[in-house]
Amino acid sequence: MPQLDTLTKLQLAQVQLDRAIRLYLDESDFVCAITLAGAAEELLGKLLASSNSQPIVENYAVAISKFNVALGGAPIEKKDAISELNAARDSLKHFGDGSPVSFDLAEEAYELIDRATSNFLLLTKSETPNMARFRVARGASNNRWRGP
Repeated sequence: MPQLDTLTKLQLAQVQLDRAIRLYLDESDFVCAITLAGAAEELLGKLLASSNSQPIVENYAVAISKFNVALGGAPIEKKDAISELNAARDSLKHFGDGSPVSFDLAEEAYELIDRATSNFLLLTKSETPNMARFRVARGASNNRWRGP
């Protein structure tokens, strides 16, 4: 008879996130990295919300709305901004209308791993060796957050 494993939601999210990072960094498997990081990010976000903390995706949604207003546009509803932030993840796990999807796989995988890692850090105040690898690789290869 098979043995049953019992994992907490935090442990599940950590396993998913660590595997997503390995897929991203070691195999360039961005589709599977998006799916796993997206699952981890959602679990970690719900764990944060249940502890009365705000998940990173909600912070991003508020910032997007404020940025849009600063550019002269209308405020963006938080749920609409979150839906847009999760569009790639959702398109990979839901059939929708069945039409092909088009987006930058590497960029979407990066963003989801980054959000999931941020949620994990907020929850645990720690990181796994793979999360540290991602942080170092991100700093070494990603100049988009630097100023002019």
